Amino acid sequence: MTSTSAPNGESADIRSRAGRWIPFAVLLTLIMFGWLGWHAYSTFMTGTTIKSAYVRSEELRDLVCELEQKLLVAAVMAAGTGGADWHERYQQLNGKLSEILVELVATDAPGYNRATLERIRRTHMALRDTETHALQATGRADRETALGLLAAPEYQALAADFTVATKDFIESYRDYLDHRLRHEATKEVASLGITFAIFAVSLAVWLFLAYRLERWRGALIAEVSERMRLEEQLLQAQKMEAIGQLASGIAHDFNNLLTAIKGFAFLARRDLPDGHPSLNALDKLEEAADQAGGVTGSLLTFGHKAETEKQPLNLSSLIADVRKLLEGMLPASIELKPDIRDDLWVNADRTQLTQALLNLAINSRDAMPDGGTLTIRLDSIPGAPAAAGSGGGPANLARIRLSDTGAGMT
Repeated sequence: MTSTSAPNGESADIRSRAGRWIPFAVLLTLIMFGWLGWHAYSTFMTGTTIKSAYVRSEELRDLVCELEQKLLVAAVMAAGTGGADWHERYQQLNGKLSEILVELVATDAPGYNRATLERIRRTHMALRDTETHALQATGRADRETALGLLAAPEYQALAADFTVATKDFIESYRDYLDHRLRHEATKEVASLGITFAIFAVSLAVWLFLAYRLERWRGALIAEVSERMRLEEQLLQAQKMEAIGQLASGIAHDFNNLLTAIKGFAFLARRDLPDGHPSLNALDKLEEAADQAGGVTGSLLTFGHKAETEKQPLNLSSLIADVRKLLEGMLPASIELKPDIRDDLWVNADRTQLTQALLNLAINSRDAMPDGGTLTIRLDSIPGAPAAAGSGGGPANLARIRLSDTGAGMT
């Protein structure tokens, strides 16, 4: 029992290996989730940035083009009418557009086409110079010259070039955003590949751990089952030892009573004359006492307090005595058929052999709850010397076989 109090070698080895692999599996899993978290955050931030840039470029193009158109209209109206309100509106629109262009030129954003920005700035300055000359002519009451400057093909060409340059700038910026989006998509695919690789390794480690833990569980269950079996055997042995001690005590007390019975029967026989009717009763009494002595001998043998006593034994006579006992034990639905061919002698303990036959007969009775046939066969097997005291005879081995027609094994 001492050896089963600790895990067996296989269980301890599997548990030790599993304990070393668990931190590695947990670390891989944490790396995988950390990488996935960073991947999701990076994807979200990149998508948000590119989306905002696209929306901003669309708004910027519309705003610049709208301001330029309004600025051209305000310049024509201010030159044609000479109204102060148009002149003031022209100054406001020019201020807004100039601020936007200055901000674009000053912003060091990746993807901005500096050549196109410079082209937009130069065109803007040329347009404003022409409009300034037209407004000055209007101030001198020379409206015809002012309108002529604004209607000249050079001025119209500059206005068209400003619009085209603005659109080219926005398109080049959007091309940069498209390139960046494709680049980020490539990085996303690579990141997903790394994530899948980490996931595959982590899954393999967890599957290996599950396999090792399943083996450990099986070994642990086997170990616990073996320990419980041994503990049950020990408990049963302790019970049997206690029962043996109790049986030995009962046998000794019963032997004392049998000694008194046989002693008084002897004294009674000595005082009775021959032919007295009570002598037959005394014979039966002594025979019963001898049989009871055999029972106490069995109890002492069971309690390991007495040595078995082998002596020449007539098996035919033994089976006949057992048959008498069984006729009182077996129900009427069970037919007892002895099959005894010869008188055979062996060296054996009568009590133990009787007990063995009774145990087999009781098992057969339990296997035939609805009745059946119990057969006891006695035959010889040639090849062994006869028992001492058998009066000589051929050499043989004796065999007793019990068979029944009940359920269970054949």
